[in-house]
Amino acid sequence: MAKKVVVFTGGGSGGHVIPAITLIKNLKSDFPSVSIRYIGGINGIESQLIRNIEVPYKAIYTGKLRRYFSTENFSDIFKLFLGTIQSFLYLMKFSNKDCLIFSTGGFVSVPVVIAGFLTRKKVFIHEQTSRVGLANRISSLFADKVFISFESSKRYFKRDKVV
Repeated sequence: MAKKVVVFTGGGSGGHVIPAITLIKNLKSDFPSVSIRYIGGINGIESQLIRNIEVPYKAIYTGKLRRYFSTENFSDIFKLFLGTIQSFLYLMKFSNKDCLIFSTGGFVSVPVVIAGFLTRKKVFIHEQTSRVGLANRISSLFADKVFISFESSKRYFKRDKVV
């Protein structure tokens, strides 16, 4: 039987990474047989924080999801596409039944969540704030379940996905 794998993703700020680190530490302690991985940005804060807890880290290209005009939007669309391909190829290494994706949000998580959906992995999202970010709104379209911390966040997601 293959080893269970949980691939975490999220970043861009410590607010997305710290909840993931807390979950990773608990998962390592309570289920030591589970293999934990992390997919994050090349230069994001998550690359430094995750390496401190000795979890294998896969860096991908990503672009920021801006809701205003910027010339960077053009290159960032390409980076999002490239990051989705990188994530897809990485996730193909793991069988569907032995791997799940857990996202804590931030723009780096979107390509990973889409790739998880495309590779038929279970995808779970955690929205830890009352102000739901654009990345989690987009990612929720591809997720199996969305975990929320605030009742007010419920209105941003499909009811049947919210826990």
